[in-house]
Amino acid sequence: MLAKANPKATPQNQIMQKIQYWSKERKEQLKKEYEEFIKDYNSEQIRKKVSNIDNFIINYAKKQLNTNEDNLKIQNLHAFLEKVVKKAVGEEAELLMYGSTVNGLCVTGSSDLDLTVIVNGLEVNHSDILKRIQRQIEKVNQDKRFKDIIIRDIKSGSLLAFQDSETKIEIDITVNKIIEVYNSALLFNYSLIDQRFYQLVILLKQWNKKNFPDASTRINSYSIVLMILAYMLHKKQVPNIQQLRKWIWGLPQQNI
Repeated sequence: MLAKANPKATPQNQIMQKIQYWSKERKEQLKKEYEEFIKDYNSEQIRKKVSNIDNFIINYAKKQLNTNEDNLKIQNLHAFLEKVVKKAVGEEAELLMYGSTVNGLCVTGSSDLDLTVIVNGLEVNHSDILKRIQRQIEKVNQDKRFKDIIIRDIKSGSLLAFQDSETKIEIDITVNKIIEVYNSALLFNYSLIDQRFYQLVILLKQWNKKNFPDASTRINSYSIVLMILAYMLHKKQVPNIQQLRKWIWGLPQQNI
């Protein structure tokens, strides 16, 4: 009578047993390595290194923020242009700022100012409004303060672009970009809730600009902002303002 084959004695099973044994041994080794890592991480030396990195980011972000002088220049420029817009379009028109100048993520020496003209009416001719503003700027531009006043076509319509020679600020004016205004207000609230948000944004924006001088090859600044915000929301380091049903500039959650 033939003896029954022992399945445990097959070469395949012997190999599997060795692999299982090695895996268990490897797990024990990894566990020891992890315990050593935690021990080192909790050491005074590591905590000091982490603290130094934190302090560097905090101090760097403070130095990069707009100064009171920068903010005053922007406010004065906005006030002047608002008068020009009202003269060209009508007293009911509003000129609102959006982007980094209002969301708390603007760095010192920033040379961009995003503005949008808010006018009533769903069928507003954006190009016509911008042409009227362009003519009014040229009319008051006797001292040649504003340079390169042109209307450019963009994916979402048109914009009026020019430079203020006094402040060296590049200005873009669009029409009825109300969503961008509310998005900027939303980001400003996140900057108020947790300083780490704007500190990381400023650090990475400056790193991006320094390492990629050509704007066409670097990540868009707004993309950096969204990536950091998404990460902090995922890690529950900041609350989801929209889900908290907070009111942002008078709009309830469902309208944001």
